[in-house]
Amino acid sequence: MSRAVPALLAAILVVASAGTVIGVSPPGSGTVNATTPVEGISANTTDVLMLDTVDASTFARADLVVTAAIDAQSGELVDTYNRYQVQAAFDAARSDEAKRSVLRNASVWAESTTNDLLATEASARSAYIAGDLTGAEYLETLGRLQMRAASVQSTVKAIDSLQARIDADLGTDTLPARLETLQGPVRQRLAAAIRGDGSSGRTFVAVSQHGVVLSQITDGTYVRETVRTDNRDDAIGQMGFDAAEKRFGELYPWASSHKQRISMGALGPDVYVVELTHTHGTVQAALDASTGQVFKEVQTKTLANTPADPSLTTTDNNTTVSISRAYAGGPLRVTVTNETGAPLAAAVTVNGTAVGATDDTGTLWSISPAGDFNVTAETDTARIRVLVTPTETTVQPPGESPTPSEG
Repeated sequence: MSRAVPALLAAILVVASAGTVIGVSPPGSGTVNATTPVEGISANTTDVLMLDTVDASTFARADLVVTAAIDAQSGELVDTYNRYQVQAAFDAARSDEAKRSVLRNASVWAESTTNDLLATEASARSAYIAGDLTGAEYLETLGRLQMRAASVQSTVKAIDSLQARIDADLGTDTLPARLETLQGPVRQRLAAAIRGDGSSGRTFVAVSQHGVVLSQITDGTYVRETVRTDNRDDAIGQMGFDAAEKRFGELYPWASSHKQRISMGALGPDVYVVELTHTHGTVQAALDASTGQVFKEVQTKTLANTPADPSLTTTDNNTTVSISRAYAGGPLRVTVTNETGAPLAAAVTVNGTAVGATDDTGTLWSISPAGDFNVTAETDTARIRVLVTPTETTVQPPGESPTPSEG
């Protein structure tokens, strides 16, 4: 490693300190009060983990942000340099105790950095709820944290590998599960976007004081990731693998009974992870062994294979629009047909935002906003507008009503 690296880091960090413009994000609304996964868009598909409330939500994109990209990349460079320094100091140490001292210092750094990253996300989420960050700015923060969390996790793995060589245990085993809450497939796209490596795509984001949901549809595949911080605690549970597998079966009954493949593992002393492939896609979940609850979930669905029950149907001028409602951020199916049931080409908007056109089966998949919203389908001969309410049960404070989110 060149001696010029520290100077380069300092220069980059100075550039990364530049500020960003702050805006206001439209709020979402609604209370679900579900700790465990609930039924999804159909009884014949997997359950989904919901937020306790939806305190703010919108659709947004993350784009190239030079300062955010430099900030994240400089952090990654610092992490790489730290790993190099730890390895060099470990190899130079002449006794196991000296090696333990090196790793102990590295562990303190890893835990402190992890705490900082988690605090940054929580602070940004609160600012988004308060309207002090826009949805795009919050997504950019998540993309930046994705990069740093992945980098720090690599450092933790390196520390763990060195610990194993001297049979040491310095308490880093809880860090991977904590860092996991800052990473996911949607966040990876956000990270790529702020680096300038492609588009993030239209992204649904919903947050509460206890978590975040992100979802996207890309090339006919729906991807959703959810984090519930209130489902995780610091206690160490006594649940074994068999009990954990049984608990997953209780939380995801449909997916468990229709599984094609399942793999399980542990992520530290108190977290079990499962990846389950079923007939519509996959579900990945992280279970806290002491609370018995899932605190992180990632789901993918091939929409062409996913059932959705039509719940709203409107007919006008020999044109029928059928809508399969979804939970906030869930896959929303719109089907347009004529009086004989033949598919029709139609342009579709959600809350006035164009989301695409129906395909040769007369179908369009989009993502459901939070709160009540309007779906409009327009053909050559008809224009039909339908008011839709998401499927989850919502509890509003007296005298208040849901605020429609941006489509």
